Amino acid sequence: MRGNKKLLYVVLIISLGFLVSIFVLSGMYIKEQRLYSKFIKFASDVDYHLRVLGAKYLSEVKDAEKEKKLRE
Repeated sequence: MRGNKKLLYVVLIISLGFLVSIFVLSGMYIKEQRLYSKFIKFASDVDYHLRVLGAKYLSEVKDAEKEKKLRE
């Protein structure tokens, strides 16, 4: 019986800690939602710029290949 009570207390403490952490994290998320949306905007801008740079690089490579073929 004592082992079962200890196990019950451990499970209750873990579940309460989990619930408290969920409430704290959700509060932080709601409070910092503006920063999160700014981060998402920044990440999407970086992704866009990387795609543009990649497209420029690919077009330069294709142009270099065309020039190489014309020289041959």
